[in-house]
Amino acid sequence: MSLYVNNGNYPEPWQLLICTTSTTMEELTIFIKRSFFASKNGYENHLFCIANLELLDFELQYDLVNQIRSMRDQKDFLLALICYRENGIHHHILDQFSSDVVETNGLNNESMRGIYKELCKNVICISSDLSGQGKTEWIKEVSFNKKRFPRSFLISDDMEFGRLVRQFKECKLQPIESLHINIVSSNFPRDVNMFLFELLTLGIVSTNVNIAYLPLSETPIYIFIEIASTTEQYLLNSLPMAGYLLSKHLTWDIESLKISQEITSPIQITCNYLNLLDFDEIDAKEILFRTDNAIKEPLPVERCQNLIKKYFFNENNKDISSFRFVEIFVNVLADQLVRFSSSLFFTVDNLRLMVKETTNIRKLILKTLVDGSKDFATRSIKTKEAQLESTNAEDENIRLGTIVQWDDSNHLIVFFNSQTPDTITTLYRDRTKIHENVKTLLKSQVIGDKTKWELDDYNSMSTYALFMKLEYLARKSTEKLNIPEYALSSDNLIKMALILLRARANIPVIVCGEAGCGKTSLITYLAMMVEVQFQALNLHAGIDEKTIMMFMDNSLEKAEKGEIWLFFDEINTCNYIGLLADLISHRMFNGKLIHPNIRLFSACNPYRLRTKSQSVAGLTNRVKKFEERSNLVYQVKPLPDQILDYVWDYGILKPKDEYRYIQIMVEKELKNLAHPVFAELLFASQNFIRK
Repeated sequence: MSLYVNNGNYPEPWQLLICTTSTTMEELTIFIKRSFFASKNGYENHLFCIANLELLDFELQYDLVNQIRSMRDQKDFLLALICYRENGIHHHILDQFSSDVVETNGLNNESMRGIYKELCKNVICISSDLSGQGKTEWIKEVSFNKKRFPRSFLISDDMEFGRLVRQFKECKLQPIESLHINIVSSNFPRDVNMFLFELLTLGIVSTNVNIAYLPLSETPIYIFIEIASTTEQYLLNSLPMAGYLLSKHLTWDIESLKISQEITSPIQITCNYLNLLDFDEIDAKEILFRTDNAIKEPLPVERCQNLIKKYFFNENNKDISSFRFVEIFVNVLADQLVRFSSSLFFTVDNLRLMVKETTNIRKLILKTLVDGSKDFATRSIKTKEAQLESTNAEDENIRLGTIVQWDDSNHLIVFFNSQTPDTITTLYRDRTKIHENVKTLLKSQVIGDKTKWELDDYNSMSTYALFMKLEYLARKSTEKLNIPEYALSSDNLIKMALILLRARANIPVIVCGEAGCGKTSLITYLAMMVEVQFQALNLHAGIDEKTIMMFMDNSLEKAEKGEIWLFFDEINTCNYIGLLADLISHRMFNGKLIHPNIRLFSACNPYRLRTKSQSVAGLTNRVKKFEERSNLVYQVKPLPDQILDYVWDYGILKPKDEYRYIQIMVEKELKNLAHPVFAELLFASQNFIRK
C-alpha cells in the first residue's frame, strides 16, 4: 500500500498480482507483458506490483528474472517486486536484482487506518469484550436502519484462502443486502487476512480456478465484519486488516438490552409478571395473553430493563456481562409463565375458593419459577468462569473444583405437566430441605382428603414410579408408549426435567461430562419419551464437513413435518467446531436461520490429564495446540466462547448414584436372578478400575 500511496493512486485488481504456491509461469508472463506495455495502451504512470515472490520456487523465480531482463529495454513502465526476506533464506530474485533492492517496513498502523478510512467508508469491524454482548444484534439493527438485510458469510475452522474464494463465489449478494462477514474461528489467520485485504482493497478475490467479486452497485455496499470474542482477543489480533478499518467495540451495558414491543414476546411476558411481583399484586391480579381480556399495551423499554436488572442482576449475579445469560433466564421463565397464565387451577378466583387459608400461592410459584430460571443462567456463567480461570490455575483440583455440577444444589424445580397442563410437579433431591410453603402449594392440588398426603421421596421410588412421573411431565398423549427400558433414577429424572425446560424454551443444551457417564443415552431416551423426531450425529476428528452438511439438510427437511431434536455427540472432538458454534449460538446454517421446529443438543467431553488417578470432570478454554497428546485421556478441542454460555456440566456420577444405576441395570437384565451382592461386586470393581 505504501508504494501505491506514494504513486498517488490506490491499486486496481489488474495492477496487482499476489503470488501463491500455485502461481504459474503463464500468469507471471501475462502480468509482466501487461506492465511493460501499459504506457503504449494509454496507461502511463500506472504502477504494477508482483507481491509474495518468496512463495515462488527457484525455477519460477529464475524464469521470472530472465523474463524481466529480456524486456527491460522498454522505457515507460513502473513495476515493483515485493519479496519477504526471512533470516537465513536466500531468494534467487533478490540476488539477481541486488542493486535494485530497497528495504521497507511499509506504512505504520495510523497511516493504514487513514487509507482505509477513505477507501472503505462503508466497512466496519465489530468486536466485544466477551461473547453475547450484542455484536450480531448491533449489525442487524444498523443494517435495517440502512434498509438492508444482512447476508451472513461464515469464516471458521480450516477455511484456507482457496476455500474462502470458492464459498464467497456462491454468496450472491443482492442489492437489498448488506454483507455480514462472521469470523468465528480460524486455523489459517494469514489466509483470512489476505482474503479481507483483497476483497476490501480490490473488490475482487481470486485463485487459479475461482474468481469472486463484490457486485457493482450504484448504491453503497455495506460490509460488517464480526470477529468472535476470544481469550485476550487473540483472533482479533491475528488479523491485522481488522485494525485498519473503522471499528465498533461493544462493552457490557444493560441499557443496550433490546426490548421487544410485542406483547407475547418472552421479554414482555417475563417483565409483566415481574412488574406484578414488584408491586406485590401477583395474588390479586391476573395476566392474560390469549383472551379478550389480554393486556393491550407493552411495558416501556426502561421499565423492562429496570425489572431485569432488579430480579436477575442481584448481588450474586452482579458480574454477569452477557445478554446471552439474560436470554436464557427470560426464555425459560417466559415459557413457564405462559403455562402459568393458561392454568385454570392457579387463577386468582379459583385459588381463593380452594385454598382459603393461604393467599400467597401465586407469589410463591412465581418466585420459585424466577429462582429456577435464574439458576439456569447462573450455572452457565459459573461453568464459563471456571473454564476461563483454568488458563492460569496451576492446581488442577482448584481449577476443576470451581465448575458447578448438576447436583450442587437441591434443584427445586416447579414444572407444569405436559399431560395435565393445569397442574404442577415439583422435583428435588432431598425432600427434607423443601420449604413448608411448597408443601402447602402441592397439597392445594389434592382433591379430597388431604390428611394422608405426603411429599414424594424420589430417592426411594421404584423405576416404574419414576417412569410414570417422567411420562406425566414430558408426554402430551396418554397412549401406551413402547420404548426400550432405561435405568431411570431420581438423579437422571431431575436432569431430564432440566433439559426439557430448556428444550421447551428453544434454548440450546450442551452437556459436559466424563465419557461413559450417560449423557447420550439420557437425551436419546428423553426424546423418545417426548415423542419427537430425533437425529444424532456422532462427531470425531475424522468427520468431514460434507457429512455435517448432509445431516443438516436431511434434518431441515424433517423439521417441516414437526419438532425435531438434533444431537451432536462429542462436539469438542470435531474439526469443524466453529461451524457448529455458529449453528448453536445463532441458529444459522449456510447463512440462513434454521427452522424453528429444530431443537439443538450437544454433548462434550472434558479436558483431563492422565496424571489424575481419579475421574474429575471439567472444561478448558486454554488457547493451545495440545501438542502433549500422550498426556491426555482423550483429545478434545477448546469450546468457542459463544457456546460456552450454553454448557451445563453434567459432572461425574456420585458413588450413591452410580451404585443405584448398577442396581437398576442388574435388576433389569437378571430379573429374579439378581442378587444384592452382585451389584455390590460390580460397584467395587468399577472403583478398582478407576484406581
